[in-house]
Amino acid sequence: MLIIFTFVMILGTSIYAETNDAMSKSQNFDSIFNDLSRLELKTERTILRSVCEDDLKSIFECRQSIKGALDPSICDVQNLEDVKKEFNVTKQFENMKIGLQFSIFKRDTGNYLGSINITSMWYQNNGFVKLNLGGDISQQYQNKGYMTEVLKYISDYLLATYSDVYRLEWGTLEGNISSEKCALSAGFEFEGTKRNDMFFNRHVWNFKVYSKIKNLF
Repeated sequence: MLIIFTFVMILGTSIYAETNDAMSKSQNFDSIFNDLSRLELKTERTILRSVCEDDLKSIFECRQSIKGALDPSICDVQNLEDVKKEFNVTKQFENMKIGLQFSIFKRDTGNYLGSINITSMWYQNNGFVKLNLGGDISQQYQNKGYMTEVLKYISDYLLATYSDVYRLEWGTLEGNISSEKCALSAGFEFEGTKRNDMFFNRHVWNFKVYSKIKNLF
């Protein structure tokens, strides 16, 4: 089953030890996305980098492999041209500093695994930043712990590196058990269910919300 997230991963205390200097200064929302777009992040088994045009065929194949899973965005991707249009929108969001997509690759082989997204939640208070995370992974690589590994890493990285990031959210349609387990394993806490929150395929779906936060005070 498709994993839909709100994003992340665990390096443990080493991340916090390595980022004390970053925590000492405030970084605004634009600078966060500028930094992330230039990074190549590595977990134990994966590599993450900003999506590029060379990834589009792999993205399309990934989406086709999980077609029919509980994700309304997948239903709109019918061909490679749809993926190209989606890529152009993603890059527009990136240029506007409101969204960023990472491609995920298997570290030992370079095979494409899926993607993870970071988007602004359109809310900032006194400079504090709240982000939403989401993603998908190819059918053949599901249930192997890859997404949980990435989710744990990214969430801890964001909270430890950027002093103004104080809240991360991940949402999933009710019934997507793999996504729910992934969120909990990555250290997110279940906050509640938004009833009748999404409509697609002639059906109304409940939406479950998970969060990971930083205690700022």
